[in-house]
Amino acid sequence: MDIDSYSIPKGLSKGIIRLISSFEEEPDWTIRLNAYEKFLNMKGTQIICLCIPTTD
Repeated sequence: MDIDSYSIPKGLSKGIIRLISSFEEEPDWTIRLNAYEKFLNMKGTQIICLCIPTTD
């Protein structure tokens, strides 16, 4: 059984997305790139609200 493996730099960028898409032989990598753009423009989620009163 042959298992393909690829080495890519750490991090996530448009270049990395294009590289991953080329490994997957995706003809339309713009869908993945559009999802990345939406991810970058998302507001952060507030999971917890710490309402700690100030001390004297």
